[in-house]
Amino acid sequence: MSFYSHKDSKIYYRILGKKGALPLVFLHGWAQTNQFWNNLIKELTPKYRLVIFDLPGCGNSQSPTTIWNLKDYSHMLHDFLVNQGLKKPVLIGHSFGARIALDYASRFSLRKLVLYSPGINRRYNILNWSHRKLSQLSLIFRFTSLMYWLQSQIFRPKSFKNNHVFKKINTRTMISIYLKKDNIQISLLKKIDIPTLILAGEKDKILPLSSIKKFAKYIKSKKIYIFSDAHHCAHIEFQKAFLFQLKSFLDD
Repeated sequence: MSFYSHKDSKIYYRILGKKGALPLVFLHGWAQTNQFWNNLIKELTPKYRLVIFDLPGCGNSQSPTTIWNLKDYSHMLHDFLVNQGLKKPVLIGHSFGARIALDYASRFSLRKLVLYSPGINRRYNILNWSHRKLSQLSLIFRFTSLMYWLQSQIFRPKSFKNNHVFKKINTRTMISIYLKKDNIQISLLKKIDIPTLILAGEKDKILPLSSIKKFAKYIKSKKIYIFSDAHHCAHIEFQKAFLFQLKSFLDD
């Protein structure tokens, strides 16, 4: 197992695929792990160099002793890429990972950016949505139960009920991410001047399409693709269609 030490946390990562090829850096979302991307690896490794993380408090990564903000995540990622000699990668972020990706793109150089089911507007992120559903429960109990309850709400069809991405999650770290309340400012969105692909599911209960349209108009060079029958995790529900859109964007 490979780890990268940054500040007060050891970050688990995997590097796969073709050496010297275009690096694709994957950032999973809230309450997920690096395994969230497993069904894409076989199709992408022959042509690309893949870098996949467990974010702090998820999977095999340690929970930091302090509460990280988006800037902390971005600097961790940048330090890692410099250490590995990976220049101008394509950054692919899902949900909360897309928030990190946007922050990173506003600070450092990238070749391209992929925002997948991006949790940009906090009004529509997982925790705010679930808070309304479970508002009568205590904070710790609510977040612990949420790890299991969300499976039936986010991952469709129901065959994904036992999806691995909710395993090995530090509940307190997930709570701290919520309480940190980092916001994506319009001024940050306007800084994004690289080719950007925005992917989302039409039936996503976490991210209404209206929120995508609101923030997307501020990004200069973007392409938006909506998976008509997908929910929050289109790459699991519609793997081939997702890969087609991703590869087309990467090769353009």
